Amino acid sequence: MKVKKRLEVVWEKRETTTIIFNPNRRAKTLCRSCGSNELHLTVAEAAGLLQTTAREIFRLTEAGVIHYLETAEGALLICGNSCQSRPSPSSDKSEPGGGSL
Repeated sequence: MKVKKRLEVVWEKRETTTIIFNPNRRAKTLCRSCGSNELHLTVAEAAGLLQTTAREIFRLTEAGVIHYLETAEGALLICGNSCQSRPSPSSDKSEPGGGSL
């Protein structure tokens, strides 16, 4: 009787992706919503400009308040023109509770 031997090889592959952001190499992009040829900002940049959170930026894009485009990689870029024309969120929010004591 012959004994059959079985060899099983298992390996792991680790992959690291590095994204280098260089603001000096960005080009202006045509916004399809407003037709302006403006720099498109990352979500973090737009949040900083509007003094709000990334979550609020996503809400504003879903509501159509600010314009955006999505890259082939799935990154969201915000139209700089629609951010500049919108007042900062701190000026349109009322105090919680709605009044004085």
